[in-house]
Amino acid sequence: MFLTEKHRSVPVFPSAIRFPFSDLFDTALSSRLLSLLPIPASSSASDNLPWLSRACDLLSLTISDATSLLLHKHKPSSLNPSPFLDSTSLSLLDSCNSISAFSDDLLRRLLYVRFSLKSHNPSLPEKKHLPQLSAIRSVSLMEKPSRGEIDAVKKTIYAVEAVCALVLGAILVTLSGNGMDYFKGLKVNDEIYSWGKAFNKVSEAVSKRIGEGSVNDELEKMEATIGGLTAEMDLEVEMEKRRFCEMEMTSEDMREGLEQLKASVNAVFQAAMCGRNAAVQSLLVGAQKKCK
Repeated sequence: MFLTEKHRSVPVFPSAIRFPFSDLFDTALSSRLLSLLPIPASSSASDNLPWLSRACDLLSLTISDATSLLLHKHKPSSLNPSPFLDSTSLSLLDSCNSISAFSDDLLRRLLYVRFSLKSHNPSLPEKKHLPQLSAIRSVSLMEKPSRGEIDAVKKTIYAVEAVCALVLGAILVTLSGNGMDYFKGLKVNDEIYSWGKAFNKVSEAVSKRIGEGSVNDELEKMEATIGGLTAEMDLEVEMEKRRFCEMEMTSEDMREGLEQLKASVNAVFQAAMCGRNAAVQSLLVGAQKKCK
């Protein structure tokens, strides 16, 4: 399943139980989500890369806080971390890996573009199919609990899943241009989740700003322009000289944005790995106690 195929319906439950120890997590998440607004005005998709890096940092913090809340504030015997393992499962790690591969391919092509601009001689790589971005599967809260209640574990897991869907979906659309309708219906029930209003505001802003072009499209236009270069081009002509300077500046900004985004995605990967390791350790401790 790919991000564009992700099931985005929001589970509706009759009531929610408030847990005091989770209030701080909810408040922090709401504040962090609102800190992403407003999304800076941009004239191109690559201008959104710094904002996406900030959004990735928020996702890393959300995963880390969820790990601490679910696994460090409970006795191992009192918590079943299996749902948390599902949330921070291999699908999340695969998504981070595929985004990194996607970014690497764009950076490789960008390197050829920058070399061509410096040498004034076209030297472009063979086109490859861009890697697909894999999905974050949101399954742990799709079924209504038997007693119509949401416990603190499931509420926290859903927060992680929702932020994953928002952030990684925005990256997919910005880098590849695929999934233009991804954000339609990506909402949270704000009567159940206190951070829902903040999430919905960000999701609405993203749907209006993200998706107008893509980094891949911008890079293809640059490659097409450079493909017409010849070593004999007269760079003394002011118009051509200015054109090349603008392309060099654009390519440098794109490189910095992609490298920053890749580093932020790697931080998400590390946070998810820490969450999985802590959950596995909790399972092992619980199993050892049962054997005694």
